[in-house]
Amino acid sequence: MQGLFTKQNFSICIDEVKSWYNGYRVGDLVMYNPWSIIYCLSEEGLFDVYWVNTGNNNLIEQKVLTAHADIKAQFESLMRGEPLDIAINKHLAFDILDKDDTSF
Repeated sequence: MQGLFTKQNFSICIDEVKSWYNGYRVGDLVMYNPWSIIYCLSEEGLFDVYWVNTGNNNLIEQKVLTAHADIKAQFESLMRGEPLDIAINKHLAFDILDKDDTSF
């Protein structure tokens, strides 16, 4: 992985790349998000949540259906056009979505 960034002359710490983009799991294997790595390289090493634009709404639908009452109430407020002030965690991995209410 470091070689890809080195070849592009980006001095990026591999631990930071791992922190942002190693959220895929296939069995016991942890993988980097290929879309995000490619996009990060094309954006001159800028880290961001590029994977967000690659999915569909099924994940959100499941989260709404299984959310706690407080989360549903916040979502309903948003749908009414009311403001909601919350922190957003950009370092989110799929394996914690069901364990962390702030993931929604």
